[in-house]
Amino acid sequence: MIGRGLDVAFFCGLFCVAVMLQDSGLCAVGVPAAPGKTIRESLPAIVRQLSFEWDEAPPAPGQRAVGREESASARQASEESIGWIEKVVAEGWRPEKAVLAKSLVMVGNKFDSRDATRAEWETGGYRFVVSQTRTVITVVISAVSGDLGWKDRDARTQGALGLAKLVIGDVAPDKISVLPGGKSGHELAPDGAKAILLDSSFVRGRQQEFADGIAVTAAPMDMADPVDLARMARWWRRVGWWTDGKSFGFYTLKIETGPWAGNYEDNPPWFSGER
Repeated sequence: MIGRGLDVAFFCGLFCVAVMLQDSGLCAVGVPAAPGKTIRESLPAIVRQLSFEWDEAPPAPGQRAVGREESASARQASEESIGWIEKVVAEGWRPEKAVLAKSLVMVGNKFDSRDATRAEWETGGYRFVVSQTRTVITVVISAVSGDLGWKDRDARTQGALGLAKLVIGDVAPDKISVLPGGKSGHELAPDGAKAILLDSSFVRGRQQEFADGIAVTAAPMDMADPVDLARMARWWRRVGWWTDGKSFGFYTLKIETGPWAGNYEDNPPWFSGER
């Protein structure tokens, strides 16, 4: 299939992606979900929990710290977490792999029976907090010296774009062809996906303003473009973000292949139970 276009069955799968995204309220096809009054209320529940409530939420039943060497699933979850940090955060803005492995915190049943991991570090005058479940990753960035100083909507929009250009990693080319013939224009991201990420989420993203800042979801898919439809099955086409001028956070689903069939409500076991 790679290099020769997608068959009818795969296009049917991609259509299902569009329907599921529309039904979940996670895209702008049809009637969008009603906005909340604050940034927190606008985010998917697990994104809100990972981004804002790690230290606020009371311990859930069965919650416990898990060591990397406790089980094969814990070791694999640790590797997956570090791999996603290396994938999403640019080199030079994250610690070395050995440092991440030593400092990664793993908690079983952290949120609504979801296992979660967290890594924190400071570099370049910024503090990074990366939190993950098996299916979701969030990154929250704040200034070590105080806040980011983005005082109004324009400053927040431009500040977020500028910081994203710096700290989000260069996404490798994705040369899977989605139409017969294998021409570069029919490939998902022949020149790398970072430019597509920045355009779809930070330039054309659907922005909503709240009392405490702004929250943005990625631009709606182009239902007439099979290439863009296929891109929705990649994490870099689904990035959402928010900022209150003090901190900047972005998030996405940990998906790399299609057809995509996940959502922010999924809760597959990770490292505190059977995989």
